[in-house]
Amino acid sequence: MKDAGSRDNEYDTATRGDASEFTVRPLPLGHRLGELQLDEVLGIGGFGIVYRAFDRTLRRAVAIKEYMPSMLATRGGDYTVSLRSERFAQAFDAGRGAFLNEARLLAQFDHPGLVKVLHFWESHGTAYMVMPFYEGRTLKQLLDGGMRISETHLRNIVGALLGALDTLHRAQCFHRDVALDNVLIRPNGSAILLDFGAARKRIGDLVDDGAMMIKPGYAPIEQYTDDPAFSQGPWTDLYALGAVMHAMITGELPPAAVVRSIKDTYRPLVSRELPAGEVYSPAFLAAVDHALQLRIPDRPESVAAFAAELGLRDFDRTGGGYGAAVVPAVGDAGSD
Repeated sequence: MKDAGSRDNEYDTATRGDASEFTVRPLPLGHRLGELQLDEVLGIGGFGIVYRAFDRTLRRAVAIKEYMPSMLATRGGDYTVSLRSERFAQAFDAGRGAFLNEARLLAQFDHPGLVKVLHFWESHGTAYMVMPFYEGRTLKQLLDGGMRISETHLRNIVGALLGALDTLHRAQCFHRDVALDNVLIRPNGSAILLDFGAARKRIGDLVDDGAMMIKPGYAPIEQYTDDPAFSQGPWTDLYALGAVMHAMITGELPPAAVVRSIKDTYRPLVSRELPAGEVYSPAFLAAVDHALQLRIPDRPESVAAFAAELGLRDFDRTGGGYGAAVVPAVGDAGSD
């Protein structure tokens, strides 16, 4: 991905489930959105399209994310987005509102571990947000490429992500989609947390398809239900972060929480045999196991609590320290 995710997964435009059967033409290269000229299509997914563009005023590359739920809308010959059916109007409008609210929210934050939104607006019947253009690759791409990582380097990645999550949580915001494909590692080794997927969740709520927001293995049990007894909070993001750590340690995700609720087949890391050559301290593995507990009361209740368990005791909520931690440069992540 480039300055915002990897080219295969820019800002997490990955298609989710039933959206994949629909296709929408991206805007043509060379098209202008104000002073922004589209140079490349970086990703097309079920809920959005991401472009690399050139800001003719500031003379720099940026990334543009276009709200485009392909199961609800299509693009006409004049490039205007229109509904596939009037019965989709409520879901489309609600999703666009969530997209704009997400952009507005991210524009307020200034943390090195969060994508910065520079500008957002509505036009062509849809909405857009502009972000810096980040070079890098996602953790999923690195893991799929055979990367193995030491405890020291994984601590640095997690420290950076905890700083980003803490910034969100202190504003009473929750990511709800922490995953390997939503963590970008830049060439200098810094980690950035991508895509909230707010529009996807809002549309899923209205069309009664919660599966749009669920990523088995990452999603804790409370994301499978609207029952108020299963409230979402910091512990929801920490479960997903635990799943990311589990995958980085073992090469595989933990069993889906909904399956574990019927028969829990999770094997604690602290007592299982790890891949050859992988050495992690028992305390570190126990902390990951704690984050992946099925029941909400059995998990860490806050970023600070989880950071303490991991031994990140000088965790810095301001975005410095671990909040701005860097990991080895891409390609060197497996060595100490």
